[in-house]
Amino acid sequence: MAPVATTFGLQQTGRPVAEQIMLATPRLTLRLMSGADVTRLYEVNQRLNARSLTAPPLDREAIEELRAVFEGEWHLFGLGYLMICQGGRPVGHVRLKLIPDCVSGRAAELSFAIVPAEQGHGYASEAVAAVLRFAFETAGLDYVVACVEPDNHASVVVVERNGLVPVATGRHHGRLMRRYLLPSLMWRAQQRAIGNA
Repeated sequence: MAPVATTFGLQQTGRPVAEQIMLATPRLTLRLMSGADVTRLYEVNQRLNARSLTAPPLDREAIEELRAVFEGEWHLFGLGYLMICQGGRPVGHVRLKLIPDCVSGRAAELSFAIVPAEQGHGYASEAVAAVLRFAFETAGLDYVVACVEPDNHASVVVVERNGLVPVATGRHHGRLMRRYLLPSLMWRAQQRAIGNA
């Protein structure tokens, strides 16, 4: 689903970066993590099932350090970590992480997670669709990749529903993963085919 609003003037608004809404869809707001989200992210991290790509549980201090790093990513690269909020409450997160020194163009790795109690509502698919639109229309990426455990059927559905295609299976962060790829040209063709471009 296409985002209905975007705000990306990180250095032009005069407001703290964490207060700027990044993307909005009809049901969701995707924004940078604020200080109030640190506790919620800690809780999300503690509840995520074993299939999440998230590392072992982090303490609050580590999450606060990550929040500062993620905010810095937006300033440096124009990509990063977003909280997925529904009705003002965080329900998960999505991230585009720049892949440095990609020889075939500007690329980022996509990752996402939804709080288990909020799964099954299509939030991940909707958030990923908005982030992909941002990636290709605003950030100027040439490729987006994602690594998903082959038996994580919900995440496989999310990436495939959003047009990513499997290209390889192998070890990633010590786990068996299927790598998916979506070139910007393919995404644009998909959008034209469904009437979103």
